[in-house]
Amino acid sequence: MNILIINPPNYPFSSSSILIEPIDALNIASYIEKNGHNVTLIDMDIERINAAGLDTYLTSRYDYALIVYDYHIPLHTDDSLKGVLEIARVLKSNGIVVCICGKIATFKPELLINPKSPIDIAIPYSAEDAFLDIINQNTKNESTKTFDINKLPFPNYKLVDLNKYIDVRSILSSRGCANKCSFCHVPNFWGKWQGKKPELVVNEIENLVNNYNSKKIIFLDDNALVSEERMREICNGIIKRNINAVFGCLGSIAFFDESLMELMFKAGFRWIHYGAESGSNKILRQNGKNQ
Repeated sequence: MNILIINPPNYPFSSSSILIEPIDALNIASYIEKNGHNVTLIDMDIERINAAGLDTYLTSRYDYALIVYDYHIPLHTDDSLKGVLEIARVLKSNGIVVCICGKIATFKPELLINPKSPIDIAIPYSAEDAFLDIINQNTKNESTKTFDINKLPFPNYKLVDLNKYIDVRSILSSRGCANKCSFCHVPNFWGKWQGKKPELVVNEIENLVNNYNSKKIIFLDDNALVSEERMREICNGIIKRNINAVFGCLGSIAFFDESLMELMFKAGFRWIHYGAESGSNKILRQNGKNQ
C-alpha cells in the first residue's frame, strides 16, 4: 500500500525558529514503513502550505492518508482544525481514504466524523496498530491506550528534510504522565504511564549522534522524570558509551530529586521544562496536583 502521513499546518504557521521534526508523525510513519508499506510524510507546517497547495504534493497515488493532529506534540491552535477538514477534502477528492488520529479524534470525534465531514475514520487513543489494521484491512482494528512503544523502530529521518528544521533533534521515550491533574487529558489519552526500555532510548540517542551528527536532543515526553530508576539507567548508559551531546526534557517538579539532577547534568542534560504551578495549596488540591 502507498500511505501518506500528514502533519497539518498550524494557524498561523509555527515560527521557523522553534520548528523541529514532527516526531510523533515520524514515529507513526516509521512504524507503518517497518511493517511493509510505502510511506510518504508531508510536514505542511515546515513546507508552509495549506490545503490549497496540497495538490502539488500528491503526484503519486496514495491508498490511505493519516492526518496526525494533536497526537503527542500539542503544537496546533484551535483555529487549525478548520484547515484539517479542508486538507481532508483535498485528499478525499484524490480518491484517498482519509484517517485522523489525536486527542480530538478521541474526545471530540463528532467534530471530525459527521455527515458533512470528508474524514472517513477517526482513530482514538494509540494510532500505530489501529492504523496498520485499517490499511491491512484487518477488521479487528482495536484502538487501545496500551500500544507497546518498545515496538517502535528508530524514526526514519529520511522521510523528512532535517536541514529545514532547527538544530535540535527530538525523541519520545515515554508516553503519558503519572500525575492525574483534573485539567489535563494526557492520562486519559495514553492510559498508564509507559517508559521505553533504557537501552532502547540510549540506542536511539546514539543513532542520532552517530548517524545524524546531532549535538542537541530534547525528550518531548509529557513527563520524562516519572521513573527515577529509568532515567538513571538512561544517564548511566549515555555516560558509559561516552555519547557527546546536550540534552533537555520536559518534567514535573513533583519528581525532582537532587542526586538525579546531578547525574543528569553529568550525562549532558542542561535544561528541563517544568510546568508552571500555582503557589496556592488549595488550587493545587482542586486541580488534582500531587505536590
